[in-house]
Amino acid sequence: MRIIFGYDFDSGCYPDALEGEKASLGITVAGPLQLINILETRLGLRVEQKHGAVRIAQYLNVLHQIDDGKCFYSASFKADAWSTAKQLLDLRDDLVIGGWNGYPFKVPGKRLTDLTTAEAIFGKSEHCRGIGERLQKVFDELRQGRACGIAEINHAENLDALPEWCQNLFLQLRNRGVEFRPINPLSSKSTTDLSLLQQTMTVGRPTDSVSFKGDGSICMIKAATDWESADALASWLEMQEKLFPEILLVAGATGAFLDDRLHEYGLPGLGSQSRSRWRAALQVLPLVLSNLWSPFDPARLLELLTLPKSPVSRYYGNYFINALCEHPGLDGPEWKKAWEKAREVFRDNKYGTNKTEDEFCADLRFWLGEKRSRPEEGMPAHFIQQVCSRVTDWAISRGGNDDDKLLIESASLANAVADAISVTGMDKIPRPQLERILDAVIGQGLEHPESYTQAASWSCVNMPGQIWGAADTVVWWNFTNPGIASKHQFWTKDEIKSLNASGIVLESPGRNRMREACGWQRPVLFARKRLILLFSETTAVNNGGLHPLWDEIRHLLRIEQTDEQKLIVDASSLWQENKPLLAGVQVKRKRQAVVHLPPPRREWPIMKKELVLPDSHSVSSMETLISCPLSWAFSHIIKLSGGSIASLPDLKQIIGTLCHRIAANIFTEKKKWGPEAAAQRSLILFDEYVPQMAAILLHPGYELYLQRYRITTERAVKSLVEILNEAMLSVMETEASREKRMPGVAQLKGKLDMILLDTKGDAPFMDLKWSGSSKYRRGEMEQGLSLQLAAYSWLLSGDKINYPPGGYYMLAQQELLFTSCKTIPPEHIASDVNLKDVWDNVFSAFKERIAQLQNGHAIAEGIAEVPATEPSDINGALDSEQKEIVAAAFPLEPKCNFCAFGNLCGNGRQ
Repeated sequence: MRIIFGYDFDSGCYPDALEGEKASLGITVAGPLQLINILETRLGLRVEQKHGAVRIAQYLNVLHQIDDGKCFYSASFKADAWSTAKQLLDLRDDLVIGGWNGYPFKVPGKRLTDLTTAEAIFGKSEHCRGIGERLQKVFDELRQGRACGIAEINHAENLDALPEWCQNLFLQLRNRGVEFRPINPLSSKSTTDLSLLQQTMTVGRPTDSVSFKGDGSICMIKAATDWESADALASWLEMQEKLFPEILLVAGATGAFLDDRLHEYGLPGLGSQSRSRWRAALQVLPLVLSNLWSPFDPARLLELLTLPKSPVSRYYGNYFINALCEHPGLDGPEWKKAWEKAREVFRDNKYGTNKTEDEFCADLRFWLGEKRSRPEEGMPAHFIQQVCSRVTDWAISRGGNDDDKLLIESASLANAVADAISVTGMDKIPRPQLERILDAVIGQGLEHPESYTQAASWSCVNMPGQIWGAADTVVWWNFTNPGIASKHQFWTKDEIKSLNASGIVLESPGRNRMREACGWQRPVLFARKRLILLFSETTAVNNGGLHPLWDEIRHLLRIEQTDEQKLIVDASSLWQENKPLLAGVQVKRKRQAVVHLPPPRREWPIMKKELVLPDSHSVSSMETLISCPLSWAFSHIIKLSGGSIASLPDLKQIIGTLCHRIAANIFTEKKKWGPEAAAQRSLILFDEYVPQMAAILLHPGYELYLQRYRITTERAVKSLVEILNEAMLSVMETEASREKRMPGVAQLKGKLDMILLDTKGDAPFMDLKWSGSSKYRRGEMEQGLSLQLAAYSWLLSGDKINYPPGGYYMLAQQELLFTSCKTIPPEHIASDVNLKDVWDNVFSAFKERIAQLQNGHAIAEGIAEVPATEPSDINGALDSEQKEIVAAAFPLEPKCNFCAFGNLCGNGRQ
């Protein structure tokens, strides 16, 4: 067997083992891990490999056994056991790779002694092998004279640039008769800029004969953004095949947008690096587990229910989604309704299942979180394993039915979590540690199965160090700073001396850096005719500049700032020129006509025969029709709506709903209250309803909010009762639904929060509001624009001439705003407006809007009138008298800031 070896070849290389031939036998390409795999196979040492998280858990178990609080890592271990075990295992593996087999050190220090104590237990246990143990097994077999069946190894790096363990392995192989041959880069005697760069890079310094000419053999393409850079590459590749038949792309971690641009040009994709930990298939287990902690987190359950493929079928899950969006808590009225609807759908057997109702409910309770653990106590390890098993079974079943490879693959990760939990030796797993385990298993993510390199006339590698053969043209995509992380040296100088004295050699950071820098040079050294470097200014700024290799190129070719103009091409020329020249290729461009969006339009025509008016209206519907007929027409005639995303209400909405319900329920229980009794009852209801409707207030960090809103609710109820008692008013009805037909138009429906009763038998009414300020409602009443109060008053008037007064009670401010009413103290009268007059104006404006629609006109009130540019329509223009009637009757401002149709009418684009 002949092996072509490179330190970066484990994840791919150029060329492959075929080296341009149609077939080959006994030749393979390998990096360090693949080489160890080959040797293990040849020497009969292969064993099942488990996920790395299982090894960390095994080492964690050992540290639990030996930690007496006096170890050098004890404080860290107490704070974060998993991360401490992970770091110590990495240090231990480095020592094993360096030659340590667990024996005591000749000059031990405290840290080395503690690691030796841990190794005395870990080394004798049945643990998963790391790279170090696997390597030591290979060494043992080779020392015994075992044949490995390898005849020759061609190495891309100089042997002295490889880690010490790799050099030792090669020495053992050389002793077994394996020949080693270096892979040398191109040797060119031409005088192009590229050839001169290769010659100077080989010797490591510029020569006197070097003179940069700018002949095009080295080209740098500068783009403003990644998108423009991708478009430049796609444009160039579209024209390249005849000019440069052998092209190699150094693509790196490309985003999906590069493949998207290539596909738009009809070119094959590179197979973008799509490994991600945020794939929906990987979120099931973390979300299920996070939903099993106390206090209940409605946001996590909502995320679980809204996954594209959730363990809770969408047929039933939608009911619980709606319940959470209405009342974000557990076991409240909306939650119980969701359970009843889910059971009803199951009984109807609409979606076909063989389960009994008890089995269905038990299954649903499990996924919704029937049993929760407190974070400070930890979650039982056996229960976590049960959850992992359930998730695994579901993922395999659902993935198999849907042919979802990602979901099936995620099942193996759930098994890895269960395996890691089982070997920790812990009865309960604290929340931080469970999250660390999940991160260790799921953090690496999964590749999308549909993301693969498509057949193309060019080749592609991910890293510059993966090149070992020549190509006519090498294109380096995203030639920016790779963001090299500095490696902290954990061991002190004395400890390193002790390690060296014990025969353990660790790789120095300097050697690793030199090997990486040599890998950067390969795109230059293996390019025959042309080197093209692409970068976007946006990415360069974010990454801290261009790639470090650029400094070396400038130095070796003695490129001055004035010379850069000879090799840098601006990708913006693609948008400015008909036939731009890009890296020696004239690319095709076609001028596109600019299409402008239509201008904002105030008057919109409606086909009269298509107009079907609804038979009933709500108060909010009436308000929308008067303030902006076009918005009303969009939603009620052609049934458009804004995007609907399941989301929890914000904290103010949650508190408003909670306080509103408490106030309503108090007066549902009893019509007459004393202030103190009502206040005490409100506190009891607040504590009862918070888990059902506002569970977020029970979370750490919300203690101040919980106390503040509890006090505010108590004061609001107490103040309301004091006002009602002072005015000698009692609550006759709460959450009262009323409807009444408007003369010659349609039915009006409304729901009143409270209908009151005074000593004379009159029935004023009140609407409860939670807002940051009462200013808006007060101003609305003072201007006679309170449409809601006028509509409710008309609904309650019956056939009477007099309309009952009404008002708002502002819960947050404990402030009553009422229209003129004899029983209400004067300090609470916000306006002496007559609600009958307000209703007459509302109804007049409403009828006029209906008439406008019936005449074929819908007006966008948020658009200023510009007659000169207003296009005509099929129904003629709306005369000025018609326009002024509504404004005079009820001048209600359109709520454009809250409208979903701003981009349609044009107001959102102004």
